Amino acid sequence: VSHLVSALGHAQRDNWRMGVYTPSEYRDVVAAAAREFFGVRKHKQFRLDELIT
Repeated sequence: VSHLVSALGHAQRDNWRMGVYTPSEYRDVVAAAAREFFGVRKHKQFRLDELIT
């Protein structure tokens, strides 16, 4: 496997997303349980000006 193909495969795995679906009334409880079970940190999205200042 070439370095390019290997790098593309690695990038695809890094960007993989998983969804957990539930009715809206259970969203907070299910989100907390899913983060704990899968070991996922709560996502924080930054604005560009927060990153370059």
